[in-house]
Amino acid sequence: MSNGISRRWFIRNEFFPIIIFLIFCSAIIIFFSLEMVLLLACVIFSIVLTNFDLKLILILLIFVIPITRFPVISQYVELAKLIFSFGILVIWFIRSNTRIIVELRYNPVSIFFVLFIMVMLIDIPFAQDRATALLATFSHTVLFALFYLLCDFFKDRDFLIRTIRVFFLTGIIVAFIAIIQYITVQYEMFLRIGQIFLPETHRYGMLFRSSDLYKIIGYRSVGTFYHPNLLGLYLSMVLPLIVVFVLTVKNVKLKIILWTSMLTIVCGMVCSGSRGAFLSSCVSILFIIIFLWDRISKWEISIFAVMPILIGLRFYEKIIYYLRLEGVLSYRDLIWNNTIRLIGLHPFFGIGLGGFHKTYLLRYGFPSIVDFQNTINAIALTGSSEWMLGFHAHNLFLNYAAELGLFIIPVLIFYYFIFFKEFLISFKARRHIDPNDFVVIVGCIAVIAGNLVYGFFEAATNFYNFSIGLAFILISSIGISLMLSNKAKIAERYAGR
Repeated sequence: MSNGISRRWFIRNEFFPIIIFLIFCSAIIIFFSLEMVLLLACVIFSIVLTNFDLKLILILLIFVIPITRFPVISQYVELAKLIFSFGILVIWFIRSNTRIIVELRYNPVSIFFVLFIMVMLIDIPFAQDRATALLATFSHTVLFALFYLLCDFFKDRDFLIRTIRVFFLTGIIVAFIAIIQYITVQYEMFLRIGQIFLPETHRYGMLFRSSDLYKIIGYRSVGTFYHPNLLGLYLSMVLPLIVVFVLTVKNVKLKIILWTSMLTIVCGMVCSGSRGAFLSSCVSILFIIIFLWDRISKWEISIFAVMPILIGLRFYEKIIYYLRLEGVLSYRDLIWNNTIRLIGLHPFFGIGLGGFHKTYLLRYGFPSIVDFQNTINAIALTGSSEWMLGFHAHNLFLNYAAELGLFIIPVLIFYYFIFFKEFLISFKARRHIDPNDFVVIVGCIAVIAGNLVYGFFEAATNFYNFSIGLAFILISSIGISLMLSNKAKIAERYAGR
């Protein structure tokens, strides 16, 4: 280069990722015709990214994982997080591209990511909405790449601990917001503070008393999400990691703090009214008790067993009413039957990633009159319906099969198989693993086990929703990082003998 500036200096300089990042952001905005305000936000994000430590930026990203709504620009929040994440990946790749190759070669999850990306790419030419399929493919690929970035950064034990703490704190804050929302709407208390946290449609329903949000089943909080089930799903991913520490920590003061945090999360889940969240949490807690049986006190196990029974007996009718257990499936059987028909029409390549809600609603209509009324009310008030955009098959495997074809089902099962296989290896060698590491590993795999069960009733449980996908990838990367690092230590120990 002229003026004595070498090519190596240009690549290493922080201006290079800024230029690449801005070119990409501009292309995305032009392609999808978004407001220029998003470009300005991307410029600001890119400057912030290149002037601060990537670890600090990752902590910020983890903190904003559950934020899916924001005044005026709610429809762009997910896309902004996607572009922000891509910027982090670009800078990480430039700074540490040799470590990426190592992660790709020796990480057992790589096979799954390669297979999934191949299926997505093959499917794009057959997609009914190629633009949506491209964006969804890009979203999934960014999540997969973030997995390797996190695995690389979690080699720093201090950063891993900080990440878990921030994840706990974020979950507690979201649960607290959900509780405030519930009290505000259901009991009309803390109106000034509560209305700050309520979505626009909820404020409208509260003002005119015309929403079915609390006329039919009682109010269901959404927290910082746009749907109660996403709130419940997120909290059910935070809860098991807190539970493992509740059951294993010996320090009394810390145990009190953890118990308080756990109860706050549970109250937030109750306010969400999500049946799947409770099912997932029950599976996760049972998993924890089974695999940490010899490390936890039996009186605490008794509390976990007796408390739900006593609460169930005392509030049986209210629980049946609020969790809609009389209806059991809430039109899911209808949606599943129609989705199977849709898969039969496109068994090999599907309808295209991200296109389920459009194709299903055009072909089969709304599953219930209540959903139709909610959508019309939301469109009349805000100009769009988050419910309609987030509509899915209420089954992880059916939803992906409808969009990508039947071949994706064994690929998805393979992901969970990898983690359970690695966990069984760690469990057999648990006496040689750091006790704190093993506790965290059990918590992470418990989340994945609960998530798998939840996936039979919801679709956005792993990668489908970007925010939930970030949380799922975060937990997966913590678990696999600890399992692989301890496996390497055990191998070195035996090799040295």
